[in-house]
Amino acid sequence: MFRITPAAADQIRKAAQQGGTEGMALRLAVRENADGSLSYKMGFDEA
Repeated sequence: MFRITPAAADQIRKAAQQGGTEGMALRLAVRENADGSLSYKMGFDEA
């Protein structure tokens, strides 16, 4: 489960406004690297 703080939510909204992606879904992705560590990515996508 992910929790987004109010401050983070404000930054996500600002990023959506600046990128012209308002109304799009927020996509979170996790990938396991060859060394076993995890990489996280976040972006906007059509639902």
